[in-house]
Amino acid sequence: MIEKILVLSTAHMPNSDPDFGNLRVLKGTYEHIIPCVARADMITEWWGPIMEKALTDGCSYVCFEADGDTYDQFETYNW
Repeated sequence: MIEKILVLSTAHMPNSDPDFGNLRVLKGTYEHIIPCVARADMITEWWGPIMEKALTDGCSYVCFEADGDTYDQFETYNW
């Protein structure tokens, strides 16, 4: 099966180890990979707009990657 992934810069995370709510996160040296879910009780506030975009675009996962792109529609953080 081929899965669609939204890839974003880690600059869209509020810090280097953010709260992803009740979601299981695969953490690598330079990336975090998180499954997309539609359950509001599993999504933290900062993460909501990103999850909404990923689900709207039919993504199965979001990957925050050190070399990923930044997008004006999502907040960026300096940490």
